[in-house]
Amino acid sequence: MKNECKIIQDILPLYVEDVASDETKAFVDEHLADCEDCRNMLYCMKQPPEMSIGLSAAPLIHLKKKLLKKRIATVLFTAAVVLTIAITVFAFLTSPQYVPYSSDVLTLFDEGGIVLCTFDDQVTGFYVNHYISEDGATGVFSITAWNTIWDLHFVKQSKQSVAIVLSDGRQSFKQAAIYYQNNDGTEDVLLFGSDPHGSNGIITLPRLVLGYYLVAAVLACLALSASLMIFSKKQRVKIWIERILLYPISYILSHFLVMCVQGLFTVTYSTERNFLLILLVSTIVYLACLSGTHLYRARKEGKSE
Repeated sequence: MKNECKIIQDILPLYVEDVASDETKAFVDEHLADCEDCRNMLYCMKQPPEMSIGLSAAPLIHLKKKLLKKRIATVLFTAAVVLTIAITVFAFLTSPQYVPYSSDVLTLFDEGGIVLCTFDDQVTGFYVNHYISEDGATGVFSITAWNTIWDLHFVKQSKQSVAIVLSDGRQSFKQAAIYYQNNDGTEDVLLFGSDPHGSNGIITLPRLVLGYYLVAAVLACLALSASLMIFSKKQRVKIWIERILLYPISYILSHFLVMCVQGLFTVTYSTERNFLLILLVSTIVYLACLSGTHLYRARKEGKSE
């Protein structure tokens, strides 16, 4: 019987594949009817081969995650570049072009304690800055007017006006003055009242603070670059220093993008506006740098493999 089992076991592969002759199949069927061991072997041979999911799927899962990270980095990089270009164009189109004073630009009407200022059509924006002495006796007002490429060509404008209150019935200035700031290095023009300082030689100078921030960013780059050299052998620390270093670099690039489109370098009459734009652009450029660095490393690792 054992010899017959050996013969049957040799034939079973042909039997399972259904390539044996009819006589051989009948012989195997007759044997299987009485032999439990051969039936068990036939059952095992008919089962699909077991696959080790953990070992076979792990490389595919790792590759899938790697491709997903690369895809996300590509989308972020592309979106950041597009946003950077869009905001830079926006900064150029909305950059204030200060209107120098002329009799046509601004008309004043004294309404007895209230001075009404009406601007010409070429003025699309204005700002009134004021200084009031501690005792409330002296009030100095400075008017700045500008237009932008966006407002002149894409927005329908109407004449604008502003009322400057010098007396409201309860309190009035003993001495009041209204100036027009040219913001071009020339003297401010006295429009109304008398100069509290007894002189008309007032010049409004641009702010230099953005230049200080730029210098601080350059110094930060130098300090972080030195740190990279010190911790060059500590890979984890080096990676974090590189990530931090990217932001002052992004700030420097953003400073030039925002300021140069306005024809300026470090001085500005619109400090808050330009600083907020630089921060916004620098954040987007930083995301672009992070995504671009990730893509570069992934491509480098792909070539090394």
